[in-house]
Amino acid sequence: MRARTAVLLTLLAACSSPPKETPHEPRDCEREAETLVVEGARLDQEGKFAEAADRFKSAVVLDPRNLRAQYDLGIALDNARDYRGAAEAYERALALDPKLSLAQRHLGEARLALGDRAAARKALEAATTLDPHDVPAWIDLGLVEVQDGHPEQAVRRLEKALAGNDVIPLWYHLGVARELANDPRGAREAYEHILKADATHARALNNLALLRLAAREIDEAIALLERAVAADPRCVEARKNLGVALHTAKGQGYLALPHLKAYLELGGKDERVAGWIAEIRDASRTYRTDDRAFAVFDRFETGKLVTADQSFRVRDPRLGATLAATLRRGDRVRLVFESATSPNVVEVGLAK
Repeated sequence: MRARTAVLLTLLAACSSPPKETPHEPRDCEREAETLVVEGARLDQEGKFAEAADRFKSAVVLDPRNLRAQYDLGIALDNARDYRGAAEAYERALALDPKLSLAQRHLGEARLALGDRAAARKALEAATTLDPHDVPAWIDLGLVEVQDGHPEQAVRRLEKALAGNDVIPLWYHLGVARELANDPRGAREAYEHILKADATHARALNNLALLRLAAREIDEAIALLERAVAADPRCVEARKNLGVALHTAKGQGYLALPHLKAYLELGGKDERVAGWIAEIRDASRTYRTDDRAFAVFDRFETGKLVTADQSFRVRDPRLGATLAATLRRGDRVRLVFESATSPNVVEVGLAK
């Protein structure tokens, strides 16, 4: 559940108190309740959700008809992951104002977090009816359909939402829903639509790349994954997928290595990755016999040849310039030394 601010919209603030009995100052309990609501909002913004909830609860006791207190109590409990308490608070807020669409959406999300998809669907449908431009509510409604095993219905919901809200988040979730509904062509169209508007959308690049891989469009897929990683180096799935594609589809394990390592460093949980890294490292070792060696090329430096795991002096400094156009990082190369005991390389070529 996304953390939310506990400050209600200006429109809500305007209707947060019932009509006053007199044109004079509010009763003491109402004034004290408002003070508690302000304190609760500050605590919620500071991330002190339990303390914020206590302030809102006290405000509700003093003034049960304070709409802002009831709604903000739901927000604070939501942020504290007390979804049952949050749902009850949203329901009390809706009893005071049935047209409060934000409360309907958050009620649906709380019910979804509790596993009550039927109640979640009912609340989210109400939210999208009250506010057809509530994009998060449409996305949550699609999620309910997916969790219920009806991705086709999720597609219909999201397509309906797009009629009035042509925004990237809806297109992204539509792409995912179409994939789940076994419509790869429709999914590709959704991701490509996103990339026309935002060429650096890492998740769309990643998902489109996977569809290309499934169609055996290997080079195109790798290019998309490289763009995803460039756009967001912390995109965990793009890191892994690029590493796997380079390693398994192109046989370029050494180029895959930094991406697979980054995947684990970013918290990736796929246990296979550690095994792939060990396999690549073993395959990237330099093997020397007498005056010959096989290695994985990394780069030339001044007077030096760097391989995946070692470096060697080059007898002729011009050798690097000569071979720069023909060797690429990750190529498997054959090295020839001056003698069986010499550290100096005299010849470099692609391994046969």
